[in-house]
Amino acid sequence: MKTLEFVISAFILLCVGLAACGGDRDIERQLDRADALIDSAPDAALMLLDSMCADSLGGGQRARYGLLYTKAATKNRTPVADDSLIGMAVDYYAGRGDSLEIQSLFYQGYHYSNNGVADSALLLLSRAYEMAVPAHDLFYAAMSSREMAAVYRRLFMIGEGLRWAREAKQLFTEAEKPAHAAWMDHNIVNAMIFSGDFNGAKELLDSMGHSDFYSDVAFRRHVMLNRVELALQLKSYHEIDSLYEALASDQYMFKAHDRLNQAKAALASGKYDDADRYLSMARQLDMSDADSLFSGNILSRLAAAQGDYKTAYEQSRVFAEDLINSDVRLLSNPQTMLLTDNYKLKAENHRLQVARSRELIIGLIVICLLLGALIVFLRKNYKSRLMRERLEVEKLVAESHTLHDDLTLSNHRYNELSEEGQVMKRAMADMETEFANKSADCSAGISICLTACVRYGIATEIHPLAAIIFIRKSPPCWVK
Repeated sequence: MKTLEFVISAFILLCVGLAACGGDRDIERQLDRADALIDSAPDAALMLLDSMCADSLGGGQRARYGLLYTKAATKNRTPVADDSLIGMAVDYYAGRGDSLEIQSLFYQGYHYSNNGVADSALLLLSRAYEMAVPAHDLFYAAMSSREMAAVYRRLFMIGEGLRWAREAKQLFTEAEKPAHAAWMDHNIVNAMIFSGDFNGAKELLDSMGHSDFYSDVAFRRHVMLNRVELALQLKSYHEIDSLYEALASDQYMFKAHDRLNQAKAALASGKYDDADRYLSMARQLDMSDADSLFSGNILSRLAAAQGDYKTAYEQSRVFAEDLINSDVRLLSNPQTMLLTDNYKLKAENHRLQVARSRELIIGLIVICLLLGALIVFLRKNYKSRLMRERLEVEKLVAESHTLHDDLTLSNHRYNELSEEGQVMKRAMADMETEFANKSADCSAGISICLTACVRYGIATEIHPLAAIIFIRKSPPCWVK
């Protein structure tokens, strides 16, 4: 009985093992089939991988599934929700140093690049590049270089982007991938345009127009779109119309950004109706966040060009506010970023000018009020001072009149006194004359008397001193 149970158990385990081995072989065959279809038919490879149950896989199969699924989705331009699948591949293949590890690092870096995580993308892509070069995996070294160029371009590090784009072209050429190398010229041209090397960009575009790949429709359209970007930078707006006419004849499906470029060219050429028409056409198409902001920029410029400055300012203010609240500063439209910063500064500058003008007006009003108060005060002070001075003048005039009158009276009195003095002077002169005459007569009489006394001896009886004094005072004529 126990022997029978053992046999049955062994049989069951054998069947399960065989089934598991058969299932593993089927999964491996499906993964091989998907790997074979990725380059030629990535959509079929993605459908095949979607039909598989990824949750039932484990270990190496799950890592390989994650790598193949990310590759197929990338080639189909299908966004992957997260990096969990490719992350398992990176973890599983870490440390091997082979092509699978290089591919895992590249596709995880590519995933981060498309999701705007620039620092992680550059770290993974540089690791892939540094592993691929010594391993002589030139294709994935070139792919890593190409994606790093794209990341640097989105970061507006144009010099680094141009350097890695040229490195990618060289590696694609060495890897004997001429189509990939030719397509790298588009990245190089874009970097040249935005770095200001317009002559170099024009020469490269001319050589691309004569290459064997120009017969390819997609390649030719990209060349013409590059020429549009160059014409925008050179402000050759008439050339833009002819380029878009050529694209239309080539059955090109216009995108919102193309219509916005046409609107910008029409606006710069003064064709405001055409600019408004192109803006309406752009709004009817699928617009990215960057294109929506670009549209707001053109709308504000169009309103300003038509003289509606109020609408232009309001539109530019809304444009700047929308941009500040958005996450599109590092999208693949450098014009939007530059114009955004420009209009943000213009809006802020206008706000500051309004505030400054308001302050200036208030200051002028205050100054005028102060000047008015000062003028009133000075005028009042001047009037009071004028009144005081007038009173002083009138007082001085009155005093001068009084002095004049006094002077007149004094003159009259002086004249009267002068006349009286003259009269008195004449009287005194007469009196002096009369006195002199009388003195002479008296002296003569005394002299005669003395003479007589001397003669008759009377003089001896007179005191000699008195006689001498008398004679000295009134000497007789004979003594003289």
